Amino acid sequence: MRGLNDKTQQEARNGRKPSATYLKVFVSICYIHVDDQVRIKLDDKRKNMIFVGYDQKSKRYKLYNPNEGKTVIRRDIEFDE
Repeated sequence: MRGLNDKTQQEARNGRKPSATYLKVFVSICYIHVDDQVRIKLDDKRKNMIFVGYDQKSKRYKLYNPNEGKTVIRRDIEFDE
């Protein structure tokens, strides 16, 4: 294998540095949207969740709900940063 001159493999292949903006801090607070069909009029539109990792099969986040004790996988979430 030839030298990469202090570049990542993706940077050497594509000619640009890879983005790491989607990486988040583990065990951080985040929120998911509750669908209109699931909630009633005065319920919250979002649920508090804890970010625990990334799904291996898709580009989604793995989240833990401490109130229900369940783990869910979602794509569209909002981080509390």
